[in-house]
Amino acid sequence: MSLHELVTHPIYDDEPYSKTLEASLLAIKENFALFDKTIFYPLGGGQPGDTGTLEFPDGTSRNVTNTYRDREQTQQIWLELDTPLSEEHIGLSALQTLNWDRRYRHMQFHTCLHLLCALVDAPVTGCNISEDKARLDFDLPEPSVTKEGITEELNALIQKAAAVTPASITPEELASNTDLIKSADVAPPAYNGRIRLVKIEGIDTQPCGGTHVKTTSEINTVVCTKIKKVSKSNRRIEISWR
Repeated sequence: MSLHELVTHPIYDDEPYSKTLEASLLAIKENFALFDKTIFYPLGGGQPGDTGTLEFPDGTSRNVTNTYRDREQTQQIWLELDTPLSEEHIGLSALQTLNWDRRYRHMQFHTCLHLLCALVDAPVTGCNISEDKARLDFDLPEPSVTKEGITEELNALIQKAAAVTPASITPEELASNTDLIKSADVAPPAYNGRIRLVKIEGIDTQPCGGTHVKTTSEINTVVCTKIKKVSKSNRRIEISWR
């Protein structure tokens, strides 16, 4: 099997709370490693790539410093390592251990940004998530919201304890339901002919490949710290932990 034919099964899609996983090493490329499956989420959609560690039965260990999806073969997910592995490790199993505290904060913020989408009636033009803050940019020429209002409404939605569940849709179905698309000028990626959706019960549904919490009550209390004009027609809304 050629390198291009190798694929990684994204365990994080269906099991975002998995913290460890045994997986087989398929290939290496410089200081990158490709496994048959992974719990590490790759950089994308404003969410950072996961970090953590690898441990092989022979005692070899590596730090995972970032995770990326291959731009050409999008079913391959490459783990960036602090030190390259050797060819002799190909075919062996390794224990993947996620930097869970970091990932969980990303999950909390990512779900919270979907709540923010439900509050602001404007296309999203940018997104960024970190451990201590997150933001969305909106095509919003005139400010129609306030920091105090966003803070109050976000926390009210969080307290609803609404269920957050994944679903999927075909590109053809999405074309008939364009109101689900919140991002301006960004087409949601399809894998194996399906586009992943994230549903927040009674609040929001939109295409998303990121990792999320099970219920909005897991987000905890947040505060809107900034509403900033970044261009003539764009407003940046930033949130952080209270």
